[in-house]
Amino acid sequence: MEALHGEEAGEGIGAFDADYAEAGATIVPNAAEVFGKADLVVKVKEIYPQEVGLLRPGLITFCFQHFAPAPRILQACLDARIT
Repeated sequence: MEALHGEEAGEGIGAFDADYAEAGATIVPNAAEVFGKADLVVKVKEIYPQEVGLLRPGLITFCFQHFAPAPRILQACLDARIT
C-alpha cells in the first residue's frame, strides 16, 4: 500500500510535507495527482468544487460532506458512482 499526500496540503494545521514523508507518504504536487492515483481519498473537510472534475468511478472517498448546500457536488458524486 502506498500513501499519497498532496504537496503543502497539511500546512494549515501545522503538518508539513516533511512530516508526511518521514511517516512514509509519497508527496505529490497536487490534488489531481492524488485523486488520479488513489483508490481511497481521505479528507478532513468536504470535496471542494474544484475537485468535482477529479471524481471517477470506483474512487472511494472518506470525507465530511454536507450535500444540502452543494447539490452540484452531490450530483457529481452520483454521476461518478463514487462511494
